[in-house]
Amino acid sequence: MSIGKALELIRMAKSYQCVLYWDPPDRIRFASQSLIPDELLSEVKAHKHVLIEYFKHTDRDLTPLLGRAFDGYLYCLNQMRERHSSAALSDCHVSTLYWRSTVKATLQVSNPELKLIEMLLIQSEQLKYLDDSNTALITPEQEQQKYSTDADANTAFNYLLSKHRQFVYC
Repeated sequence: MSIGKALELIRMAKSYQCVLYWDPPDRIRFASQSLIPDELLSEVKAHKHVLIEYFKHTDRDLTPLLGRAFDGYLYCLNQMRERHSSAALSDCHVSTLYWRSTVKATLQVSNPELKLIEMLLIQSEQLKYLDDSNTALITPEQEQQKYSTDADANTAFNYLLSKHRQFVYC
């Protein structure tokens, strides 16, 4: 699902003083005081399925919350860094559960909205998962620092070998 395209269409509609609504099961409705431009109509028709999928999760524009959610990551990162004052910023990472609970409580969003926000931050590459288990978040800048060569040879390799692993019983 291209959440970014859905948000782009919602913003485009706002620029024309128009509001989009989902009319279940498979229709998109407009509310506008003026005539809706053909450009917007054609875009909505072309990407109707994306909008419907987005509106199944939330009916509001999450764009303003993205910056605040990323700020929430930075807040969580600073909290982790304060606990481990001797650790370098590149060695700190934030648990996804900790970030989710902090952002959800602060922004007062629902679980589906939080999931959309997280997916948008990952798709826009502002955040990324540290590992395949998706249990920790990191910024691309932190990842670059972590794996760049430094005076201490093999630091990154040793870090990978000493990294805690989690196993799930299937």
